[in-house]
Amino acid sequence: DFVGKFAELSDIISSAKFIYLLLIVVLLMPVNWGIEAWKWKYLIKKSEHVPFPTSMKAIYAGISISSLSPNRVGEFFGRVFVLKETSFWRGVIMTVLGSYAQTLVTLFFGLNAMVFFLFPYVMDKDYVSESQFYFIYGIVLFGLAIVFLSFLWIAKFKFLWNRLKPKYRVAFTVLNDYKPFEMFNVFLFSVLRYFIFSLQYFLLLKALQIEIDFFNGMGLISLIFFFNTVRPSIALLEVAVRYMIAYEVFMLFYTYGNQDIYFTEAQIGLASSTLWLINIVIPALLGLLFVKEMKFVKNKQNGK
Repeated sequence: DFVGKFAELSDIISSAKFIYLLLIVVLLMPVNWGIEAWKWKYLIKKSEHVPFPTSMKAIYAGISISSLSPNRVGEFFGRVFVLKETSFWRGVIMTVLGSYAQTLVTLFFGLNAMVFFLFPYVMDKDYVSESQFYFIYGIVLFGLAIVFLSFLWIAKFKFLWNRLKPKYRVAFTVLNDYKPFEMFNVFLFSVLRYFIFSLQYFLLLKALQIEIDFFNGMGLISLIFFFNTVRPSIALLEVAVRYMIAYEVFMLFYTYGNQDIYFTEAQIGLASSTLWLINIVIPALLGLLFVKEMKFVKNKQNGK
């Protein structure tokens, strides 16, 4: 059973190495979300100044609210309730920009990892020829480049929201103020945060004595994050799905990657679930402390 599968890990999780690396992963959690808070603060400054502590509260509260929402859409709404001078939908749009940048980073690294790690599998199954495989890869990269450039020059697309009704158009006009170098900075924030939570995952693998080198480890992690991004999810109900995806990715690598690494289902499952616990569950619990400070809670208490 589930408990029995993890009984074999008792020696590993009681080792000094595991405890030391686990502590580093835990300490990286506020770094991870701190970068997200700076990114959100950077985006929101177009409308109002938000102190960093307030931004952190918004991030944690957003995680709490998003934990029970499909694809974590509640995170957008949870953050904006700390804003005092910005309209609700204007705040949501600026928040979505940051999430969009994070998704772009995940897609870029994930798709490149997919080419590197899945190529032997695709060739073995004879699904497509090598030339067809790289042709498809070229098209995907070209599409990503177009999306990335569109993100940098988001202000150039004002002709799209200018067609909206005035009551909707007002919220989108904030996009006119973002310059390409500012959007590139948002993208860099996203890359840095991506590296931090990828490193957390890698350190957990090493803590559980999965002897994989840094390049292959980070590549497989990129692939796992890619699949977790493109699938539907509810944050507090997805630990089993995360574990299944991670295990299947590692099995593909073991089978077709010509790599002599040893791992068990229990090790992969524990690494995946521990990362989820540290980066989602703990911040969601912390966020409960700040939810009561939000405007929609105060309004409800005041009968508004």
